[in-house]
Amino acid sequence: MVPWVVGRALRRLRLAAGVLALVGASVLFVRAFVVDYWGYDASDLEPIVVAGVLLERGQADHLYDHDPRLFNQLDSPPHRIAARDLGVRSDARPFVMPPVIAVAARPLVGIRYVVLGRILLIANLVAALAALWLLDRRFALGLVSPWGGALTLLFLDQFEPMRSAAELGQTTPLVFLAIVATIVLDGRGRQVGAGLCLAFATLLKLGPGLLVVPLLLRRRWRAAASFGGAIAAAMVVGVVGAGPGATATWIGRMLELSQQSFPAFNNQSLAAFLLRFERPMQEIFTWRLFAVAPAYRIASLVLLAGGLGLAAYLVRRGRRAAADAARDAARDDVVWSLGVVLVLVVPSISWNHYYLYALIPAACVWRHRRPEQGFLPAALVVVGLAMMWRGFGLGSNLFFHGNMLVSGCVLGLALIATALVAVARPPRVAPVTRASSGDAAQGAG
Repeated sequence: MVPWVVGRALRRLRLAAGVLALVGASVLFVRAFVVDYWGYDASDLEPIVVAGVLLERGQADHLYDHDPRLFNQLDSPPHRIAARDLGVRSDARPFVMPPVIAVAARPLVGIRYVVLGRILLIANLVAALAALWLLDRRFALGLVSPWGGALTLLFLDQFEPMRSAAELGQTTPLVFLAIVATIVLDGRGRQVGAGLCLAFATLLKLGPGLLVVPLLLRRRWRAAASFGGAIAAAMVVGVVGAGPGATATWIGRMLELSQQSFPAFNNQSLAAFLLRFERPMQEIFTWRLFAVAPAYRIASLVLLAGGLGLAAYLVRRGRRAAADAARDAARDDVVWSLGVVLVLVVPSISWNHYYLYALIPAACVWRHRRPEQGFLPAALVVVGLAMMWRGFGLGSNLFFHGNMLVSGCVLGLALIATALVAVARPPRVAPVTRASSGDAAQGAG
């Protein structure tokens, strides 16, 4: 009787401590992301709203004005005037999103810019938490519990991709939610919804469009068709709303940027990682554009081919094996995660806040690591995520010297990708010896 009473008391005490920790973590989270950023500049929201203003004023020909040498600079009087009229405090920045986004921004012109920034801030926080909730549902991470929730909020408080997205007024958490929703809906057989979510993510950030490859490899034809149809419809809306000239300019600008990169600290692509080895340290604080060297392009293409080849091999091997729901789900998770890794490192420009998506392969490894693999996959995930944590000075707030310290996101992802490849390997089957088979036959007899 006494042990049962003590056990129940301990469980209640642990629950109370967990609730108290969750309340404390929630206070810190709200302080960090709501109170501190309530009056922030939302500088990366500015190009979107300004694009809507330019269309409203009939200045679509200035939509994609840019500086050919510095990515973050813009010497365009129409942009500056529109930003000033909106009450934007930060410098004007170039607009690089598809024309349909400018068309969608036109109804926002009459809303005060500071209000738009606060709406985006709340939407980003809700989207990030919703995406983590869906990840927990998919991978059984144990986040939806007092202690799990507290640790999650404390982690996000200093997670560089989340901090950077909130500080800049980025749409990355919305894209993160769309990518996770794509994976979840695909797993539930809702292909049309999965394709539409992926199209939404692609229109905001072009990189996620690469994730159509897992759909094609796994013959999700309806999902791929809905993705392609949504993208085509969005392009038509852009042509009608912004004009064919602006659309052609945007396509040319994207092709140009695909051949360029810069060594700034918040560019965490493979090309930028390599470029930082050859450029002076001072240039991590600039956004000067450089042509991507052929060797760097080859390295990115080799990585792309290797990742897609591994994904294709896993899918093909799964078709040959007998049907097994748990194994098939694990294989699909690994294929999706490989795609996310490629989305992050292969493009020539990959901002540090994009690495919010890295939580997807990290969750995959955590869920599908096998007991015989020991602690190594879990340790690689923990260290990899820690390298993206602002608390260790590997983010965008502290700089020392050399390339490594400013490349925490891409190096951390390399560790997570290593663990992912280990998880993707089939488990070893112990060979059946003649003696053991004879013993089995004798036992059966």
